[in-house]
Amino acid sequence: LIPLGMMHGADISISHLLFRALLPATLGNIIGGGVLVGAVYWYVYDSMASSKQLLSGIREGLAARSKRLSTVAMRRNTPDYSTADDAKPFGRTE
Repeated sequence: LIPLGMMHGADISISHLLFRALLPATLGNIIGGGVLVGAVYWYVYDSMASSKQLLSGIREGLAARSKRLSTVAMRRNTPDYSTADDAKPFGRTE
């Protein structure tokens, strides 16, 4: 819009356009974009690393729980012939 204003007689020069309009805007975009994009990448990477630690802890806990539950299930399904002579072959002797 500034070049259009210059064509229509606005009181602005090329040096004003370059040094007071385009250069500050360009530097602000470079610095602001670099800081903001870098901050977003840092936040996402950091949260992904902590969530990976959390997920690995959850997986380990679930694996340990599953192992305990399968051990308990195997104990329940194992016939106990040592307590009674008339024990049922497919269940507990209760």
